[in-house]
Amino acid sequence: MPKRFPQNELDVVQQAVGGFPEGAGIEEISRALAIRLPRRTLQRRLALLVEQKQIIIEGRARASRYRIVISPSTCNLII
Repeated sequence: MPKRFPQNELDVVQQAVGGFPEGAGIEEISRALAIRLPRRTLQRRLALLVEQKQIIIEGRARASRYRIVISPSTCNLII
């Protein structure tokens, strides 16, 4: 049975990532969190949000940057 994560933690992490429109590294996200999460816990929450397609990851290893997925419905494009 998959482990269940507290939804409030996922919401807080997603909100912190959303504060960086150009993306942010794990240290920046950690500093922006409203709650204290150990680094490994934050990594797991970020991985779950990526798996759920709530955020995307760009780069690899230490160069990884996370950002919110922007759907066409949330963009105000004038064509």
